Amino acid sequence: MSQVPARVEFTEELVRQIAMDVGKQVVEHIEHAYPAMCEAVAWNSARLSIRNCTHNAVMEAVKAANEGAIEQMLFRHDAHRRAMRGFRKAENTDRAP
Repeated sequence: MSQVPARVEFTEELVRQIAMDVGKQVVEHIEHAYPAMCEAVAWNSARLSIRNCTHNAVMEAVKAANEGAIEQMLFRHDAHRRAMRGFRKAENTDRAP
Protein backbone atom coordinates (compact mmCIF):
# COMPACT_ATOMS: atom_id res chain seq x y z
CA MET A 1 0.00 0.00 0.00
CA SER A 2 1.36 3.42 -0.94
CA GLN A 3 1.78 6.10 1.65
CA VAL A 4 0.18 9.48 1.23
CA PRO A 5 2.96 12.06 0.96
CA ALA A 6 3.30 14.68 3.64
CA ARG A 7 1.93 18.10 2.85
CA VAL A 8 4.62 20.29 1.32
CA GLU A 9 5.06 23.83 2.55
CA PHE A 10 5.40 25.94 -0.58
CA THR A 11 7.88 28.58 0.46
CA GLU A 12 8.60 31.43 -1.93
CA GLU A 13 12.02 29.92 -2.67
CA LEU A 14 10.51 26.51 -3.48
CA VAL A 15 7.97 28.13 -5.80
CA ARG A 16 10.80 30.05 -7.51
CA GLN A 17 12.71 26.81 -8.03
CA ILE A 18 9.63 25.08 -9.44
CA ALA A 19 8.91 28.03 -11.73
CA MET A 20 12.49 28.02 -13.03
CA ASP A 21 12.34 24.27 -13.59
CA VAL A 22 9.11 24.62 -15.56
CA GLY A 23 10.74 27.33 -17.69
CA LYS A 24 13.69 25.06 -18.39
CA GLN A 25 11.34 22.19 -19.31
CA VAL A 26 9.53 24.42 -21.81
CA VAL A 27 12.83 25.42 -23.41
CA GLU A 28 13.93 21.78 -23.56
CA HIS A 29 10.65 20.79 -25.22
CA ILE A 30 10.98 23.53 -27.85
CA GLU A 31 14.59 22.55 -28.58
CA HIS A 32 13.61 18.92 -29.20
CA ALA A 33 10.23 19.44 -30.87
CA TYR A 34 11.15 22.38 -33.11
CA PRO A 35 14.89 22.29 -33.91
CA ALA A 36 14.46 24.19 -37.19
CA MET A 37 12.81 27.06 -35.35
CA CYS A 38 15.69 27.19 -32.89
CA GLU A 39 18.13 27.47 -35.78
CA ALA A 40 16.09 30.22 -37.43
CA VAL A 41 16.22 32.62 -34.47
CA ALA A 42 18.81 33.96 -32.06
CA TRP A 43 18.31 30.88 -29.92
CA ASN A 44 20.38 31.89 -26.89
CA SER A 45 18.31 35.05 -26.49
CA ALA A 46 15.06 33.22 -27.23
CA ARG A 47 15.92 30.47 -24.73
CA LEU A 48 16.50 33.00 -21.96
CA SER A 49 13.35 34.94 -22.86
CA ILE A 50 11.14 31.83 -22.94
CA ARG A 51 12.55 30.50 -19.68
CA ASN A 52 12.14 33.81 -17.87
CA CYS A 53 8.68 34.49 -19.30
CA THR A 54 7.53 31.06 -18.11
CA HIS A 55 9.10 31.60 -14.69
CA ASN A 56 7.43 35.00 -14.34
CA ALA A 57 4.03 33.61 -15.42
CA VAL A 58 4.19 30.85 -12.80
CA MET A 59 5.25 33.29 -10.09
CA GLU A 60 2.44 35.69 -11.03
CA ALA A 61 -0.12 32.86 -11.00
CA VAL A 62 0.95 31.71 -7.54
CA LYS A 63 0.84 35.26 -6.21
CA ALA A 64 -2.61 35.85 -7.72
CA ALA A 65 -3.88 32.55 -6.31
CA ASN A 66 -2.57 33.43 -2.85
CA GLU A 67 -4.30 36.82 -3.05
CA GLY A 68 -7.59 35.31 -4.27
CA ALA A 69 -7.26 37.09 -7.60
CA ILE A 70 -6.64 34.21 -10.00
CA GLU A 71 -9.84 34.75 -12.00
CA GLN A 72 -8.97 38.40 -12.59
CA MET A 73 -5.45 37.45 -13.66
CA LEU A 74 -6.75 34.84 -16.12
CA PHE A 75 -9.26 37.32 -17.55
CA ARG A 76 -6.55 39.98 -17.93
CA HIS A 77 -4.19 37.54 -19.67
CA ASP A 78 -6.91 36.35 -22.05
CA ALA A 79 -7.79 39.94 -22.96
CA HIS A 80 -4.11 40.73 -23.53
CA ARG A 81 -3.66 37.71 -25.83
CA ARG A 82 -6.74 38.69 -27.86
CA ALA A 83 -5.47 42.25 -28.20
CA MET A 84 -2.01 41.11 -29.28
CA ARG A 85 -3.51 38.73 -31.89
CA GLY A 86 -5.55 41.66 -33.21
CA PHE A 87 -2.46 43.87 -33.45
CA ARG A 88 -0.50 41.17 -35.26
CA LYS A 89 -3.39 40.50 -37.62
CA ALA A 90 -3.73 44.23 -38.40
CA GLU A 91 0.03 44.49 -38.88
CA ASN A 92 0.03 41.58 -41.32
CA THR A 93 -2.97 43.01 -43.18
CA ASP A 94 -1.21 46.37 -43.55
CA ARG A 95 1.80 44.66 -45.14
CA ALA A 96 -0.23 42.73 -47.72
CA PRO A 97 0.55 43.72 -51.35
